[in-house]
Parts: sequence; C-alpha cells; structure tokens
Amino acid sequence: CVLVARQPDKIFVGSQPSHIKPFPYIQMKFEEMGGKYLEWYKAQEDGKVTLLNAGIIGGRRSRVLDALAEINQALLDPMLEVRRNGSNVRVNMPAINYVFHAQLGDDKIVTGAPLHSKFWAYEDRADVYFKHK
Repeated sequence: CVLVARQPDKIFVGSQPSHIKPFPYIQMKFEEMGGKYLEWYKAQEDGKVTLLNAGIIGGRRSRVLDALAEINQALLDPMLEVRRNGSNVRVNMPAINYVFHAQLGDDKIVTGAPLHSKFWAYEDRADVYFKHK
C-alpha cells in the first residue's frame, strides 16, 4: 500500500466525524470499562479527541500486531468494570480509542482521507482507499 510505504511507522485507522466527548454512547462504554480507562476518558476535553472506528485498522504487519496486542490486553483486562460485574464485554470502541490515543499517541495515527471517506456519508469518491459506509 502506498500509504504504508510512505509512513511505515504509522498505524492507519478509521474515524468518525465526531469526537469521543461529548458522546453519551462512548461515555457509557468507557463507564463499562471503568478504572484507568474511564479516568483517561474523563480527562479529555469536549470536542478535542477524534472518535476512532475499529472498521479500518492497518499498517505494517509488526505495527498492527503490536497495536492489536495492546487492544487485546485492554479487552482482557480482569479489572474491567463490566467483567467484574459478570456482564458481556462489548467495549471494542473505547478500547481502541484508549489504546490508539493514550498509549500509541496521536502522532502515530493516520485517519481520514486519503485513507477513507467520511463515515456514514456514503460519499462516492475515487481519492480514498476505503469508502467508509
């Protein structure tokens, strides 16, 4: 992929045209994670952190595997509030946003065009690699 060849140290991820705050659904999901994840979420400013979407994740194999290992650690964390309550663990969106923003850092993320079109906009574009719904 040309994008990966140009920026081999980056991780490529989908995003939505919104932010993690204020977003009631994402807040609820971070509350289900609890602990350090919820603390990080609460510390973020409204309208500042792009909401990443798990529908597109890519990059050099080693970068992607490292990122997936971090996401896996978050999803399997025995201290997740939802796990401690015995509920189903459905926190992939907050886990990805936490790992990519808080652990990998925004300087290591590539999102938006030319990687993908605007989420849910059904754009007919030839200048992006993925038409994101």
